[in-house]
Amino acid sequence: MRKVRLTWVLFLFLVISALSFATIGQAAMVVLDNFNRSDGPLGGNWTVQTGTFNIVNNAVQGGFNALATYNGITSNVVEIDVEATSTGGQYEALVIGYAALDNNLFIKVQNNGGSGTAVFDRGACYIGNNGTTNPFGLSFFTLTQPFTTAHMQAEYNPGANTVTITLSNIDGGAGTQQYVCTGAPATGGTGIGIGSGVSSNGKLDNFAIPSGPPSTLNMIVKGVSNNGIFMTEMTAPDTWGAWSQLSGSTSQAAGLAVFNNRLYMAVKGATNNNIYIRSMDSSGAWSGWIQVSGGTGERPALASFNNRLYLVVKGASNNNLYLRSMDTTETWDTSWTTLTGQTSEAPSLASFNGKIYLFVKGVTNSNIYYNSMDTGGVWGSWLTPPEGGGTGKTPSLTVFNNELYLFVKGASNNNLYYRSMDTTGAWDVWNTLTGQTSESPSVEVFGDELYIAVKGATNNSIYTRSWNGMTWDPSWTTVSGSTDKTPVLCTY
Repeated sequence: MRKVRLTWVLFLFLVISALSFATIGQAAMVVLDNFNRSDGPLGGNWTVQTGTFNIVNNAVQGGFNALATYNGITSNVVEIDVEATSTGGQYEALVIGYAALDNNLFIKVQNNGGSGTAVFDRGACYIGNNGTTNPFGLSFFTLTQPFTTAHMQAEYNPGANTVTITLSNIDGGAGTQQYVCTGAPATGGTGIGIGSGVSSNGKLDNFAIPSGPPSTLNMIVKGVSNNGIFMTEMTAPDTWGAWSQLSGSTSQAAGLAVFNNRLYMAVKGATNNNIYIRSMDSSGAWSGWIQVSGGTGERPALASFNNRLYLVVKGASNNNLYLRSMDTTETWDTSWTTLTGQTSEAPSLASFNGKIYLFVKGVTNSNIYYNSMDTGGVWGSWLTPPEGGGTGKTPSLTVFNNELYLFVKGASNNNLYYRSMDTTGAWDVWNTLTGQTSESPSVEVFGDELYIAVKGATNNSIYTRSWNGMTWDPSWTTVSGSTDKTPVLCTY
């Protein structure tokens, strides 16, 4: 019998963590990021809106007036552990309702630099990034008792227009402090995040929100004998549940992404090139299909970035690349943006290190090309990974251990290859993974492992395998069911 892998141990850890955060009158919390990774840029599932953030000794420290938002998640309650590290001025903040740098609820604790000790002695409720000229409620206020370390919660109540700040586990003790800022405005945004600044770097750790249903690893496939859409989820290590057929149909694989606490699916029509999108909430209830104007002959690509859901497609009658995005109210851009570059296959998207990355294969060759867009909407130049390599199908992307991983099917064979790029843009070498596929692979991170799903090279069977960053599972797991396109994975 196989041992239970760390993915499921991690789930138990998250449950225990959620319970440990819960206090009387507070909901259980779940950690979105514990920052336990190698020192360097923040990376992970964050977008740095301004300034710099770096991982230092499994915590995060920000530069002057820095602000970062967490991708794809919204909440009116956020929590984090804070630590004062210097006698000089420094602040650490939580961000709720992020719409723009000057339009968010910015809740901070601050060492005002007058005590000569490393303690937070002030708090503040501002609108905008350290928006000292736009306060609300208590504005900039003195804490009842200074502290060095605490667990900080900020809760926005839109009905009462209040933000409640709760400080617990103060200097390792059981006491709490609570402050209420009235007059909190509706920003129109839903992003959450962190802030840091002034003259020295405090520490932030264990960024969390209220817990909901535990995440699962989902797989969605197109049927072989029909264009039906089918879904299953992993219920235990290497064990997948029963398939359920979803409404709708497609002739290609689906594009999946988590955005605004929902799982979004985009497909091309089964008998036309129309683009359709729908979403599922945490209870498993799906919305109806909505047609997005435009068309494609291939699988649409989706990714969450900078508080928007991005959709990129190959043209229906050409090889051009087109981009469109929607906000958290599901309001789409008024028109498509034509991007530079072309591809003969579906594109691929991923959010990484404060940018959204677009990967394609060439139109007349098997080369791999990539480009990226920053938070200001500015695209860079097309690049190719060093030392060559190519593919005959869509490149597959995921972010794992603070690196962007690229998986491909071979250009002239069905072999599987992968490599990764770090936050500096440096690539490692190509690695070969045993196994084969005739379609693009799909990769996704679940817990502390990277999962890959493929269809067989000479059959329509579905296979999965996982990797903990050092060791691959010794063998592939065969999943019941079949597909003639890429089986698509997504954690939600």
